[in-house]
Amino acid sequence: MSVTFQLQSCEQVLAHPSLYDSLMLFSKTSHAILQKVIVKIVSCMTGHTDMRIQALSRNLDQVLLQIKHNAADREAWNMADTGVCVA
Repeated sequence: MSVTFQLQSCEQVLAHPSLYDSLMLFSKTSHAILQKVIVKIVSCMTGHTDMRIQALSRNLDQVLLQIKHNAADREAWNMADTGVCVA
């Protein structure tokens, strides 16, 4: 997958009006796999400088903190912790 395609995908996701609410809703699950998917989505968006600024302006770091404080397993906690440090 090309970097341009990934950036375009991230831009489309970030442009969605209910992104924060949706991710926050799913982050509150007790299913570790779903929490890990949410962390991966947020991590992809914070991987590029321009995207990181947009993601932080949408409070996506709060989604990571939600998962970190309510992680369903240790791996989800580790992933969220790493994401918070990067964001």
